[in-house]
Amino acid sequence: MRNYIHPLFASALLGSALLFLSPNAETTSLGFVDVQRCLDEYPAVGEELAQLQVELGATLEAFQKRRASLDEAESELAVMDATSAQFRIEAFRLDEARKSLDREREFALGELSAKKAELTLRAWSQIRKVAGSIAEEQGLDMVHVLPAPLPGLESGLEA
Repeated sequence: MRNYIHPLFASALLGSALLFLSPNAETTSLGFVDVQRCLDEYPAVGEELAQLQVELGATLEAFQKRRASLDEAESELAVMDATSAQFRIEAFRLDEARKSLDREREFALGELSAKKAELTLRAWSQIRKVAGSIAEEQGLDMVHVLPAPLPGLESGLEA
């Protein structure tokens, strides 16, 4: 069992401490930014995420077709004489093709995850600018950020 303090609890505790330690605690105003909601409602992010989903779908479909082809080759291998040199050569080729496919799939998923992280960072920059502007307009003393899940951990882009 891991001992850790939930980030939201730690942030709330820190924010409360700052409010109570502030010399003008009664006049301190606090704003909140829900990063996940901002990401969900930001049209450019939605469009790019949709494009990434399409790209992921096409990539996974191509990998599934290649996997089916390898499964077919394996069934052909099953009827061969297991003691023959041809069987050993084909079994080796099939094993190498499977390993290659797995490496390519992991690489493609990693690339898509990196693209999503880049998109999130670009959106985060915009969110910070807008939150700062709103905080200044409304005279907020402090803005608390409600964290979003880390890119790649949600099930949306995982196979």
